[in-house]
Amino acid sequence: MMCPRRPTKSGWLSKIAVGWAVAGSVAYAGGIADDSSGKRTFETHCAECHAAGFGHPGTQRLGWRRGERYAVLTQRTDLSADYVRLVVRRGLEEMPPFRPSEISDAELAELGAYLAKTPPAVR
Repeated sequence: MMCPRRPTKSGWLSKIAVGWAVAGSVAYAGGIADDSSGKRTFETHCAECHAAGFGHPGTQRLGWRRGERYAVLTQRTDLSADYVRLVVRRGLEEMPPFRPSEISDAELAELGAYLAKTPPAVR
């Protein structure tokens, strides 16, 4: 009698890897590819709530509270790196704070520079 084959982790891992590869190629084809670590930090920790489009609660909330021109963080021109750092560490309304074990100080500096559209400070 043969044992039924048990699903392996490698099966779902390969599906995730293929999904990321496809998403990356679509992003590149759309002309939005960027190798900055600030953008990677945004995509990893922030985009689920703050990306453009419907279904992102942070974007929707900012649009309701501040107006549509303030809704999409990556399109704003009024953000400073210090303000981004303050909001990420302390949280704001429904947004929870992020500990240094979740977003390191270095990642946070890159994220702030990315959203403020300024080069990160050299220490």
